[in-house]
Amino acid sequence: MSPQPLAITIMVITLMLGLLGILYFHRRGGDGMWLRQILVADFVVSYPISGLVHVWPLSTDRGYYDAIAGGVPGATTGLVRAAVACLLAELTLMIALAAFARPPATRGRPVWAWAQRDRVLASLMGAALASAAGFALLRVMRHASALNAERVVEVPPGEARYVFLASWFPWAVTLLALVITSRRTTPASTVWNALVLTGAMGGVFFSFAWSGGRAETMVYGIPIIALLLPRLKVLRAPYAIGGAILGALFIMSKTLARTKDFEVWGLLDWQWGRFSMVAWADDYARTFGYVGGETLANGYLNVPWAIAHFVGLAPPMEGVRSIVQLSGSAFVGDTEKTHIVPGMVSELYINFGLPGVIVGHVILGVVASLVADWFRDAAGEMEKVLAAYLGSVILFETVVAQSGAFLPYAIQSGLPLWGFWLIERARRRAATRDHDTSSISDRTLLRS
Repeated sequence: MSPQPLAITIMVITLMLGLLGILYFHRRGGDGMWLRQILVADFVVSYPISGLVHVWPLSTDRGYYDAIAGGVPGATTGLVRAAVACLLAELTLMIALAAFARPPATRGRPVWAWAQRDRVLASLMGAALASAAGFALLRVMRHASALNAERVVEVPPGEARYVFLASWFPWAVTLLALVITSRRTTPASTVWNALVLTGAMGGVFFSFAWSGGRAETMVYGIPIIALLLPRLKVLRAPYAIGGAILGALFIMSKTLARTKDFEVWGLLDWQWGRFSMVAWADDYARTFGYVGGETLANGYLNVPWAIAHFVGLAPPMEGVRSIVQLSGSAFVGDTEKTHIVPGMVSELYINFGLPGVIVGHVILGVVASLVADWFRDAAGEMEKVLAAYLGSVILFETVVAQSGAFLPYAIQSGLPLWGFWLIERARRRAATRDHDTSSISDRTLLRS
């Protein structure tokens, strides 16, 4: 069998297995935020569906790398090897997601709501963060409007600190939304919760209007959706359907703003899809050799190395290339152009080949399972927000992203959430200790 039909056959098998995996995790349930099935669905769209669209071929816009170009389609490219890499990645991901799932720690345990117990403190912290981050956001938006561009991917060095601070604005919105919907006596009405959720999502969309980003709005929006959507009760299903439709229209509008010749097949092929990048990774590795973990070291050590450099314990990281520097050099001849993101399978493949793809997706499955079960068993409201945020980072900053995206989102952009969680944890332990002490004192008094 020639490479092209064989690659298509493998991708059809990968697609069918992925759909079965989504159904299995949906029927199994148990994590509270559908992280496992959504992660598998993300992979299915990004690789087997992307591959079928690319190899068939259905897309007229071939993206940065055409894997079937040449006199004989597929004869000089790694179509089959790319398809096998996607199949192995999907299988190991689903096995790890299933194998490392834990049973619920407790059933029916109420969630401790810091925004309800400490309304004044939570309100003040939310307002303070909103003021600081809002000032930075307005400054960044003025800079973006001066560029008159649909999407801003680079800012001057002096503005980077304001971009960093502006990324915290959604957490101020989230905290204030939880305060507004939390009441000490009677629960807030369903309509009121729906209005607050709508306003909060509007604030999230507003936060990233300047960047033109599509994934960012979902990364920051999922936590507040995960917390407030269950409170909508009878409005939950229609609100979720309407929100999904509006979200899809938003993504399409942003995509149309970026390119004049938008087509759905192109979106599936290379704008969101990543299969052609796996074929490029195979081509690169066969030509120049595997990079042996170089881009992974750049991605995952960048944040701790930057901290060590900031306190004077390490020199600047130099000479270690990132995956986007490799792709920028390959496609546009400039390592400073870092907007071409090959995706997780491609990066693992270009570093270690198929063994790297397998090990990397086992690790992803384990981490995703831990986060999903943490969200389900979280004892506090801010703990749930933090777990939901890490789940959204896993969804949008792993499968289709690069190694250098995960830690900056999880640690730097999520820093206020880590702080809120620690405050809630301390307050919850203090409240529990005071409750236990008072109960012991009451029992002692009664016995005497």
